[in-house]
Amino acid sequence: MSIFVTGATGTIGKDVVRGLQAKGAAVKALSRSPRDTEGRLQWVQGDLDSPQSLDLAGVETLFLLTGVVKNQVDQARQLLDRARQAGVKRVVKLSVIGADLRPGIQLTRWHGEVEELLRQSGLGWTFLRPNTFLQNFITFNAATIREHSAFYTAQGEGRVSYVDTRDIAAVAVEALLDAKHDGHAYTLTGPQALTAAAAAEVLSDALKRPIQAVHVSDDAYRQGMLKSGMPDWMVELMMELNATNRVGTFSAVSTDIATVLGREPISAAQFARDFSAELRPLTKA
Repeated sequence: MSIFVTGATGTIGKDVVRGLQAKGAAVKALSRSPRDTEGRLQWVQGDLDSPQSLDLAGVETLFLLTGVVKNQVDQARQLLDRARQAGVKRVVKLSVIGADLRPGIQLTRWHGEVEELLRQSGLGWTFLRPNTFLQNFITFNAATIREHSAFYTAQGEGRVSYVDTRDIAAVAVEALLDAKHDGHAYTLTGPQALTAAAAAEVLSDALKRPIQAVHVSDDAYRQGMLKSGMPDWMVELMMELNATNRVGTFSAVSTDIATVLGREPISAAQFARDFSAELRPLTKA
């Protein structure tokens, strides 16, 4: 029996695939473009908008990772229907911190809806609810950190217990391989909650130069995202998240990573050291 990994080419999915390979698991991994089979890793071409076409033959466990898209609940519903038809037994869902809160914000509500679909599905389930990724400092802020030694934030003085995506993937691997995690919802955070200013200090130490957290107004932040080409609906998701983080809603530190992995989660300082090369100014050829 094999494990099917959606989102397999993304930041978390790639590490999930690598982790499963290291454990000797048979893996089917979803990709939009064709790729060659690599040992016990078989690439399946397709996407979540056409789940009925996905090859789930011989799959026992599914890693469910949907992108930040408006139809993510429908994608998940259709994929779960397909999974039941194919005989899948268990699902590990990458959810989000706060998915169990009511009323929550739009992002958490979408994930909460998918969690409820899984509870009603008859399939075994595990929910992984990570906080904001430390890797977002690379994804969204690398350019200004490299060029201006600064990142721009509307988080205010709120604290966030940022988590390293490598830890999320490691927990996912354990949950995919062992049914003892069925019925559990794990909140995944780093070992400490940081303000934006504290995060800037951590980056400064790792990069050996001062990094500033530049606080901007909601309007300036919104306009910056719109100018970058981000669609209106996604901008509003981010504005809701900023407002939530300003009041420290997601500042609590969870012990779930330590419980599952038997070690402490990766710290922001370790993350900054590990990825410092990606945040240093680019050298001219």
